[in-house]
This record gives sequence, structure tokens and C-alpha cells, in this order.
Amino acid sequence: MRRLSGQSKYGLRIRTEPKNSHASPTANAAYAYLAVTPGDGVKFEARTATGIAALSAASTSGSAPRLLRLVRSGPIITAYVATDGTTWTTLAPSLTALNFSGDFLAGIAVTANNTTTRTTRLLSQLSNTGFVGPLWR
Repeated sequence: MRRLSGQSKYGLRIRTEPKNSHASPTANAAYAYLAVTPGDGVKFEARTATGIAALSAASTSGSAPRLLRLVRSGPIITAYVATDGTTWTTLAPSLTALNFSGDFLAGIAVTANNTTTRTTRLLSQLSNTGFVGPLWR
């Protein structure tokens, strides 16, 4: 990761959105985000309901490169991290308070966490299992 901000990060994000929404994502939607930072390790954070403050659910030491996995089972989101792709460690706790039983957006997020700078990241080994609907973008 090219570090231009102390809080820059990249990772996987799942967020709630209205059904069949082609509009821009809601700025304060509920989400789960598993991210690697250049100096603060791997973080699992979330906003458990639309419009409330985000919280840090779990973290672990380490830096890039890391393999990340978010698993959704009904409304439960569980985060995993690995260095080798074989041994996956669960970041506890799983987020059970999120309402991810309906439609949602899933994707990759890269942020400098600073509106005056930017950051870049080369990502590889991307995959998805399960149903990917017509709104995939």
C-alpha cells in the first residue's frame, strides 16, 4: 500500500442498500468493513444501523500483504484473515446485530481516509462465491 495517510486502508466491504437501487450508495448506510492498514494491522469495523456512528468490532496486528474474507450467513457477518490462504483466523466477534437479510452491496474499498490525499493498492486473488445479482457493479 502506498501510504499517503496514516489511516489509509484497503479491504472488503458489505453495506445495506434499498432493493434494486441504481442510485449512489447511501452515505450513512449500515456496513461491515474488513481492512488492512499500513501501521495499525487488520481492522473489522461496522455501522450496525443506518445513520449511527461506526464502531471498531475487532483488530489484529500485521500489515500487508494479507488475505481477507467476509462471510455472510443470513444476517451474520464473520471476518477472517490469513497470510497463506490456508490458515484462516477469525476476527471476533462476528457481527450479529447487522440487518443483512435483504439486499446489499459488496465490494472492494480503498481509502486514504483524508479528503486532500489519495492512496493506491494493487489487489489480486479476488473471488466471490454465492449469488451475484444483476446489480453487480
